[in-house]
Amino acid sequence: MKAVILTLTALSVTVAATAQPSLKKAYKDKAPRLTAGLQLGAGQDLRIVNVEGASGLPARVGENYYNMGAYLRWDYASRWGVQVGVQKNLLPTYNTYDGGTMKRLQYEIPLLALYYFTPRGTALRPYIGWGVTGIVTQDKWQGIVQTTNGYEQRVDITNSFKLEPTLSVGLNWQVNKTLQINHNILLRSRSGYISPSMNLGVGLSLW
Repeated sequence: MKAVILTLTALSVTVAATAQPSLKKAYKDKAPRLTAGLQLGAGQDLRIVNVEGASGLPARVGENYYNMGAYLRWDYASRWGVQVGVQKNLLPTYNTYDGGTMKRLQYEIPLLALYYFTPRGTALRPYIGWGVTGIVTQDKWQGIVQTTNGYEQRVDITNSFKLEPTLSVGLNWQVNKTLQINHNILLRSRSGYISPSMNLGVGLSLW
């Protein structure tokens, strides 16, 4: 996890350094901009709790994860924008204490308001964002349980949805009028903990 975060950070610094010369030749961009993009990242789920497994025994669910997703960004003013996205967190399968397994499927749907510290037309645009993230989670327990007819496999599925306050700090590099590269850090409040994730995205302006 640390290696992935350091790699993403180093890549963003390299991108920023490469972009410096383009700041002197900022493009003339006065219209609103709609951008669609893809992103990859890594994060840490700090909501570490014990949950009920198929046989009533606890299972550990806190873990580092990777994610992949897509986003849509609308820069409607010189310094303001909104962003919505969806990403899937790639979590491993966990072993329960009774020899079963628990697989967690998790999707995040962030909705953020963005404020840019530099005006439209600047190649490098640091920004801060705030909003909420919808967390859709499905926990699926599988295990062998004893019944009156012997042993059989049992599957329990639990679905949940939560809204979590979210803060984002990022840097957007407008390579040209079409291509964008984005690096951001997301901080989500999760059950009294702060869960961080770091993402690197590439976007194409639709107009």
